Amino acid sequence: MADSGKFEALKRDLVEKNERAYGAEVRDRWGDAAADAANARLMGLSREEFERARRLEAEVRAEVLAGLADGDPDGSHGAAAARAHAGWLQLFWPKGTYTPEAHALLAQSYLADERFRAYYEAWAPGAAEFLIRAIEALAQESAS
Repeated sequence: MADSGKFEALKRDLVEKNERAYGAEVRDRWGDAAADAANARLMGLSREEFERARRLEAEVRAEVLAGLADGDPDGSHGAAAARAHAGWLQLFWPKGTYTPEAHALLAQSYLADERFRAYYEAWAPGAAEFLIRAIEALAQESAS
């Protein structure tokens, strides 16, 4: 399989896995159009955008861990983590749908959903709360 074919297969596999794991919930909560748009957004990512998403995810993790070490989610590491997370979301959400307020609402849902909490808490205890507080601070800053 050509390199571009492998990349397209990788994206298709991610969409299929997400559909199996979360598709019914997403479609029930936000509707078919939103789910289909998110899947199309992922399938439409260029290799460069896909690699940027991976770098942003690693940056979020690194900044959260550094911020936990300095204990200040409103500080520079918290702000950097929130901005990197925003950039990551914007690669996957349909174009034009990202707002800082929507980002903060999503972050709040992380507290209620053990799957998301567990993902961030695997980085370090307190990582989920740190990131959520940092995202909320970014949203408040944007509203000012």
